[in-house]
Amino acid sequence: MAIRSKEHIQVGYYLSRFGIRKPPPSSGVDKWKDVYDLFFNKLSNGRSIKSFRASLQNTRDGFDGYFNNGREGWKSSDGSPSPLTGGDKEVFDEYAELNEDQIYERVKGLITILDEPRENTLYWLYSPGPDADKWQEFFKKGIMAISWDEIGDLSDYSSREEIKIALESAYGVDGSKKNDVSANDDFLNKMQVGDVVIAKKGIHELLGYGIVGSEYIFDESRQDYRKTRKVEWLEKGNWKVDFNLVRKTLTDITSYKSEQDGYDKYYEYLLDIIKGSQRVAFPSNYIFYGPPGTGKTFKLRDELLPKYEGDKKRFVFTTFHQAFSYEDFVEGIKPIMGDTKGEVQYKIEPGVFLKICEEAKKDPSNKYAIFIDEINRGNIANIFGELITLIEPDKRLGASNEMTVTLPYSKEEFGVPINLDIIGTMNTSDRSVEALDTALRRRFSFQEVLPQPGLIKDVLGDKSNYNGIQLGNVLERINYRIEKLIDRDHTIGHAYFLKLKDSQDFNAGLIDVFCDNIMPLLQEYFYNDYPKIGLVLGKGFVKVLDNDSKMVKFADFEAEGADDYMERELYRLVSKKELSKDDNLSRALETLMGVKSYD
Repeated sequence: MAIRSKEHIQVGYYLSRFGIRKPPPSSGVDKWKDVYDLFFNKLSNGRSIKSFRASLQNTRDGFDGYFNNGREGWKSSDGSPSPLTGGDKEVFDEYAELNEDQIYERVKGLITILDEPRENTLYWLYSPGPDADKWQEFFKKGIMAISWDEIGDLSDYSSREEIKIALESAYGVDGSKKNDVSANDDFLNKMQVGDVVIAKKGIHELLGYGIVGSEYIFDESRQDYRKTRKVEWLEKGNWKVDFNLVRKTLTDITSYKSEQDGYDKYYEYLLDIIKGSQRVAFPSNYIFYGPPGTGKTFKLRDELLPKYEGDKKRFVFTTFHQAFSYEDFVEGIKPIMGDTKGEVQYKIEPGVFLKICEEAKKDPSNKYAIFIDEINRGNIANIFGELITLIEPDKRLGASNEMTVTLPYSKEEFGVPINLDIIGTMNTSDRSVEALDTALRRRFSFQEVLPQPGLIKDVLGDKSNYNGIQLGNVLERINYRIEKLIDRDHTIGHAYFLKLKDSQDFNAGLIDVFCDNIMPLLQEYFYNDYPKIGLVLGKGFVKVLDNDSKMVKFADFEAEGADDYMERELYRLVSKKELSKDDNLSRALETLMGVKSYD
């Protein structure tokens, strides 16, 4: 029997009594089998996972026998009962009179994911597949994984040399296998739960970071990238950097020194870029993108604008549109209004961007910002002109690759100050982020802002429960269906429901949300393809007209396919007046959610 510690015994006791139920939410796991990995990662002390799991399993088996077999504990070799003794009896006596919550409070520190980095935390730079092509999948599933699938399960190898031999056998001996060996060996043996993983794409883009949440797992259910670990990904986006990141798939960067002023460690600087809290004046070019109603403009107004307020306003807010031009943004020739003695006169006027740049230059110790709403609705090439290059962080005034240009109208030399942040929003239902101007994509970090159905309950409280149906669940169901029929860019945001917080007539307000916001959006998304709108909202919101009862007939005219046209269904969206009658809104929501069906 494997050696067991008191921690083993405590957790084994808890699992034996309460492991048939769902784990408490604060445990950080969905299934009890995950507890084994978490427990191993907390208390392994260098032991092999096989030995450690055997220790915990033996403990649980003993308590299972004790609770399920007349409190007899283990069975001896001849089948006779073996009473609890030693540490097992101590734990049983200590916990016997305690309830589940009381026991969990004592053991939860042994089985929950580490929230804070340990003193011996390692920091890893990691590429999720070639050109980061696995990033979306890994982020969604909460994992990280490496390839080299031909060598199979890394647990089969007991040393770096064995891994090296396996790699050479599978992929040939040409070229050095040093980096490949290190990636596989580190992934198996060196990486620990609680380590920080920084995901990257290529050598100039950061994607996010997370905390390692499990030991090495060989996932045979996957077709490729079967060498995995669980990761709690904490941030996701696109952050361009003006220096070269390490090319390797997996690199321990814990000891790397930083070349950036204000930072001792390289990983500190990378994490601060992602968190947007650089300790020096590193300019930010961000675009928040997502479907309508997800709070992108709210994020600018309520979360970011206050950072640029103080003794004076240090920001400007503008909105791009089809008619917005270089002359509005940078500078242009404008007519002089007033007494010009009958002659048309002009003068050079600075645009909104030039003005905020000049203010920022005069106050280099403070951060300034220009906020651009609907940045994708303007013609980027026409609006930015030659300044598209100057907004890059390393091309700013005072940066390593400082650049200036001569403005076409004023003929003045101009550069973009390093203390100016450029932050925009874009609605993905108007134009996909992939289709955005390539020059702009290279120069901005993109952060996705998605619908948050859970906020509806947080903001509306009890009002979010409409006759037994949670409005957050309604929005979630609608968006899953839209994503199936189109894509995630065309989902619907939570903000439409949040405005009901101050509604005097909640029922009428909710009808307005569907009739004035959701239905028109779906009509636009599906180009008035009403059967698809019906698949999203159901019969309560989309009705089929009875052709016969309406006496629909075509005029007297010979036309090919006239009979086929007669067979086409006619659809109508249910009106506000209809939804207001009796309990029609409740019935429509029940149909949408599949709770009941009304024919």
